Amino acid sequence: MLGILQKLYDEKYTTYPRTDSEVLSSSNVDLAKNVMNKLSKSSYSNFISNCEVKADNKNVFDDSKLTDHHALIPTGSIPSGLSKDEQFIYDLICRRFLAVFSPDFVYEQTTDSMGNVTVTVKAIGDNFIGSKNVTIKAEDNPNKPVITTPAPATKKITVGKVKLSKAQNVKGKKIKVTWKKLSGVTGYKIRFALSKAKLKKAKVKTVKKNISSYIIKKLKKKKYFVQVRAYKVVNKKIYMGAWSNVKYTKVRK
Repeated sequence: MLGILQKLYDEKYTTYPRTDSEVLSSSNVDLAKNVMNKLSKSSYSNFISNCEVKADNKNVFDDSKLTDHHALIPTGSIPSGLSKDEQFIYDLICRRFLAVFSPDFVYEQTTDSMGNVTVTVKAIGDNFIGSKNVTIKAEDNPNKPVITTPAPATKKITVGKVKLSKAQNVKGKKIKVTWKKLSGVTGYKIRFALSKAKLKKAKVKTVKKNISSYIIKKLKKKKYFVQVRAYKVVNKKIYMGAWSNVKYTKVRK
């Protein structure tokens, strides 16, 4: 390709090709207008009618982004006798030059209930003659949205608070804890301590059944404070209820 670009430059059809710049200098405004005027007398004339060279167009004229030489553009000289490949490259350069001075394209986008997108664009006609509407359907579009089935709403899992009925000392240094059974729970957690303040760090017993009482064994002859809470297992995840009210009793026998 560089060989073709070099030939177009040598024949004065395009500007210097060995540049990394993608912009023109602020001093190139008149140059751009002159090129536009020359191309208006060529097969690009229909396209140029919508173009406008403005000095304040920072997408084109930006000295801060300029390197050793401005961007590759046509000179406006109309070539003749080019090979097919040379004409193709020259045409790309001209189209790119004219495109940066063209107004933003207007399009209409619609999306149906299945998420299929249709985009209608008003474009320049074939061979730059007139205009035409180009319709792109989603199945032809690489950006077609992927329709996914939304995940079902997650049902909030709640576990009620247990109402503790009583904590009663029974023979054998034991305490029988009784509460009002809750519907739909997996089981209960029972914690007990020698003071109310120590309950938060107390030992916890797990009752893996939905029952309404439990006997705590191997206790000392001291006063004990007790709390109960329910838990529920859903999809292998444990959900806890709040701790119950506190009951206490003294182990005497």
